Amino acid sequence: MQTWAYAQASFKKDWIPTQMAAVAADQGQLVAIFALQKVKLGPIQFIRINRGPLWIKTNVTEGDLLQFAQLLRTEFPKSWLTKIKWLPEFNLSPQGLNALEKINFKLAKKNFQTTWLDLSQPEEVLRAALKQKWRNSLNKFDKSNITIKIENTPGHFSEFLNFYELYKRQKNFTGPSREFLGIEFSEAFRQKQATLLWAMDKGLPIAGIAIHAHGNNISYRAGWNSAQGRLANAHYGLIWRAMMHFKKLGFEQFDLGGILPVEAQGLTHFKLGLGGVLSRSEILEG
Repeated sequence: MQTWAYAQASFKKDWIPTQMAAVAADQGQLVAIFALQKVKLGPIQFIRINRGPLWIKTNVTEGDLLQFAQLLRTEFPKSWLTKIKWLPEFNLSPQGLNALEKINFKLAKKNFQTTWLDLSQPEEVLRAALKQKWRNSLNKFDKSNITIKIENTPGHFSEFLNFYELYKRQKNFTGPSREFLGIEFSEAFRQKQATLLWAMDKGLPIAGIAIHAHGNNISYRAGWNSAQGRLANAHYGLIWRAMMHFKKLGFEQFDLGGILPVEAQGLTHFKLGLGGVLSRSEILEG
């Protein structure tokens, strides 16, 4: 959500402009960068920071985040004319939340949860961390005749979106729109940050996932499946192959995307089965 590709999609699809040059500096040293979205509706301005800032300094502490929050509040003082929605990529302590309340930030009703995988670990360690059902499903895929095709060009992305839209209608779930992903990945492909992985049976696609790279990390952005793909455990193979592919390229972390323990129990169970680290971030309003 902090990438230029995401900002392009936000503007071209939803007419939400993004300021990408905002920085936080300490004694002349660059500490963090972040993308800030600002929309005006008459006299009221809506400010949004999604999963930012991106820290450049190492060993970031809660104190650093609170200092950033204070700078943010100084730039946008508390006012009924200014509405801030901020999702920091940070697990705040009760003391930290209390400190934020003192400068007029409050918790939203919902939070954001995702799972991160450390790709710097050896392959055998990653495989051993898989839950038993996940490992069994992967073993079943490995014994099948399904192959994985990896693409780094946009030639077949429109076809991917067709499958994705059909899958959304069949499963009746909410995800990024076709239009949004089309703009985001058009830019991501241009910057060599996009990858498609297809599960193929006898030359025909039966499942697929789209990955967006950013910095040293990658994120799962969208996927689709078919009845044949489910029978073959295609998504187990696709995710594992993505892990190994990007690990070999030197990427360090894999963000599996948001989980919804109540609303999407099956998807949540699938992602948690990889044995990654569960990250919960509070959404703040001010």
